[in-house]
Amino acid sequence: MKLSPFSKPTIEPTERWLTNAKAAKKLGVEARTIKRWMNDPARRNALGAVRHGQQWRIPFPDNADAWEMQTDYRLKAAGVTRKPSWERALEKECKKSSHCQLETYRLWLAAHSQLSATSDGVTQEDITAILLLWQTACKILGSLPRGTEVDKLKSKFPDQLRMRNFPEKEIRSIMSYWPEQNYFKGVRAAHTLEQLENIRSGMDTVQAAKTCKNLGQKPTAGNLRPLLHKNFLTHINDTREELPIGVHDLRQPQNGLKLRTFRNRHPLKKSPLKTVIATVYDVRDGIPGADENAHSGKTPVRDSKLSEKDILFHRPRRIVPRR
Repeated sequence: MKLSPFSKPTIEPTERWLTNAKAAKKLGVEARTIKRWMNDPARRNALGAVRHGQQWRIPFPDNADAWEMQTDYRLKAAGVTRKPSWERALEKECKKSSHCQLETYRLWLAAHSQLSATSDGVTQEDITAILLLWQTACKILGSLPRGTEVDKLKSKFPDQLRMRNFPEKEIRSIMSYWPEQNYFKGVRAAHTLEQLENIRSGMDTVQAAKTCKNLGQKPTAGNLRPLLHKNFLTHINDTREELPIGVHDLRQPQNGLKLRTFRNRHPLKKSPLKTVIATVYDVRDGIPGADENAHSGKTPVRDSKLSEKDILFHRPRRIVPRR
């Protein structure tokens, strides 16, 4: 049986009614919020409440996850927008291990950096395995003193995964994504979230460019922008997990960056994006001959037929300066 990092057990009904407190916990709100929604007909209907004597009550659902997704959909139609379950789950994990947040990000980032350097593309299996490493790091580091370095804890990860009932074969597969020491060194020098974010953004760009290449697309703003992530949280959430047939996908879509944000962060004609594209597509990242000194001291002549796109995405002939 294939396990998902975000899979939740189905709650079997043991009561007739779902209390406000339990409904609030499932939806990630306060119990008083549920009570307030009960006074609004549209939001009350979204909760699936029915009249029981002098009160409005929520029938205990047969499947708690299905009830949550359906309720979320109805609440949106009633004008209520709440944080998606994945974001609440990640925030909960971060709060539990807030003192070691940077250290868990270092592991996730080092593993993805290694994957970006050694693989032609990123699969859903790759993403899930690294996500499981990150979740395990949150669990282990949360009970250890501040300053504990995650790369020294590799031996603790298999036992923690066994506690989640993963089979030995799958544990070996997950641990195969453990970063080599040189990738840990690459993220160890970053001491703030902003510095780690700069590394993540570059790694994200490499993965996006490789995805475009595998799809036979040119790395233009229109093709790259939807593949990039706004920050760590949205990147970690993008599991590419395929839901079973018949299950409505109400997760937040990965829409990438806004066009203006993309252009500010990743100008196509400047480094580092230009260098990333050149590396992924195995082309030159500059105008050939521009860094060569002309013997006559005159500016080298460029071929007027070459457009900026040709210079960026193709390997034009070498331009020889006039004598």
